[in-house]
Amino acid sequence: MLDGLLGGLLSEASSEEDFTGKTGQSTVLRLPGLGSKRVGLIGLRQRASSPAAFCGLGESVAAAAKTAQANSVAVFLASSEGLSHESKLSIASTIASGMVLGIHEFNSIKSESKKPQLKYVDILGLRTGP
Repeated sequence: MLDGLLGGLLSEASSEEDFTGKTGQSTVLRLPGLGSKRVGLIGLRQRASSPAAFCGLGESVAAAAKTAQANSVAVFLASSEGLSHESKLSIASTIASGMVLGIHEFNSIKSESKKPQLKYVDILGLRTGP
């Protein structure tokens, strides 16, 4: 869906980076002119359903944000078809919890850091309304 909106740029860039989407695999791409400085792809096995997988995704997003020195990120899940309203809320909450864990771990180690810190997170692709 997102790749289609971007005219296939994500597919093209991920194939050039040899990104297969395996769990834990990540790459950050620069796609100028899209309103974002960087787009990160983070692997989450196909049909991931465990809370641990989504918590790990949140931690990976926090780590990528730290590396990129980002102060805002948006998380977009490639597919949420067939998920109930409750499942979507649970997934969003679990991703956010993973991000808090990842951010807290980094901040407690580097509490004196003057680098930008993550302030804003949007979780997209889990629409729960009509």
